[in-house]
Amino acid sequence: MLLQLNTKSTLSKKDQVRETLAQNILDGLFEPGSRLPSCREIATQLDVSRNTAVSAYRSLIDDGLVAAFERSGYFVSDHIPRNLIEDTKDPRRKTSKTANPVNLAKRCEKNGRLPADLAVVERPENWYDYPYPFISSQIESALFPITEWRECSRLALSRKSLSLWASDFSYDDSYELVKQIRQRLLPRRGVFAKDNEILVTLGTQQALYLVASLLGGRGKKVAMEDPGYPDARNIFNFTFENIKYIPVDEGGMCVDKQLADCDLVYTTPSHQYPTMVTMTMEQRKKLLNRAHKHDFIILEDDYESEINYATKPSPAIKALDENGRVIYMGSLSKSLSPGLRLGYMVANADFIEQARALRGLMIRHPPLVTQHTAALFIGFGHHDALMRRVRPVLKNRWHVMLESLDKYLPDIRRYATFGGTSVLLQAPAHVHTFDLARKLRDKGVVIEACAPCFSKPDAGKNYFRLGLSTIATDRIDQGVELILETLNEFEA
Repeated sequence: MLLQLNTKSTLSKKDQVRETLAQNILDGLFEPGSRLPSCREIATQLDVSRNTAVSAYRSLIDDGLVAAFERSGYFVSDHIPRNLIEDTKDPRRKTSKTANPVNLAKRCEKNGRLPADLAVVERPENWYDYPYPFISSQIESALFPITEWRECSRLALSRKSLSLWASDFSYDDSYELVKQIRQRLLPRRGVFAKDNEILVTLGTQQALYLVASLLGGRGKKVAMEDPGYPDARNIFNFTFENIKYIPVDEGGMCVDKQLADCDLVYTTPSHQYPTMVTMTMEQRKKLLNRAHKHDFIILEDDYESEINYATKPSPAIKALDENGRVIYMGSLSKSLSPGLRLGYMVANADFIEQARALRGLMIRHPPLVTQHTAALFIGFGHHDALMRRVRPVLKNRWHVMLESLDKYLPDIRRYATFGGTSVLLQAPAHVHTFDLARKLRDKGVVIEACAPCFSKPDAGKNYFRLGLSTIATDRIDQGVELILETLNEFEA
């Protein structure tokens, strides 16, 4: 740690050293029991004599902040008296905390908004500790093939593979991962691409931001589903001048003349977020025709396409695209782990070239060792095996969920779903689902209030989502019963 003395302090050198060390200890920069720098290190770093450093340490020992052990050195005391916190502060010392700081946050505003103020779907950080976690888009640790992933990681970290990820001379991705995406993942969605038409991203979130940054700007208009993915709306708020919200019906995004004046149309056709309805083939073709007629670009987020166990999968819109109007985004987050942050984008080579350059200005590329590990995992067939194991589990939970909803909440409106990891429900109008979520957490149940998914939060204040990917199958019924019990506590 780089220690510095306050050059404007009127204290003696010894007291300055003492104050510097004490303040770092009390601020938690040196944790209890941790070793402190030697007197020689302190003297060298702070440009004082060794005797000054020794005297400062002796004073700290007397104060109970430091403990000395013969032949071992100085350590932060495990028992620091709380009343010493104020005693160590020099009231004459001026810091930036007492000055008038520049309001940097205010300067971060874009279109009148600050990033930290934008609405997102919230869940408790420790949701996995609750007995009834109805959380979507996550993985159940018991289903994750940790042994296989560990083996792929070991191989990726071997000296033989070192040259594949240790160097950093360009913005290029792992050739092996691009090959697996091109040969194994995309063809299942009816998409066929060349290597230079694929870009690996830190999940679809980064892909969204890259596309919006490249195609947005002053005077540009984007259309998205309503309700829709909150983070997409938040990104568009920072990158586009106008957002047009398009309603969703049982066939997915409504495709009509509203899209005529848009530059970009964002959609989640496989499983619409958050309703989980699937866009019909008729709507997909209609959207492509509109794009050609009105000269807009389609951004296809193939959300949870791999979690389709109720119907025969429809080809991606990108598979129907003959004019290069569709930018396709896929992810390994739902099939592997959200924490790995791996996704991919497919588009014309000239667009991918620009997206790669923009990504390079941010992070150069996602970690190559992670990319190589994922390539091995897919190449060895572990990804396919994982999906074969996950789909029947989720399908069973889906049926149990629907049976429980029929039993306990038959009068609650729910959107028709065809697979996926969640069900969207509409509570009675007098129920605010943020309040419902809070009451349920006291009973061990976690749900997701979906008001942030709506362009007008009041329109979605009584919507909530029940996820299937993390809750044990035998707890679904009891969890839904607790939801009914809690809903009855709200007075109409």
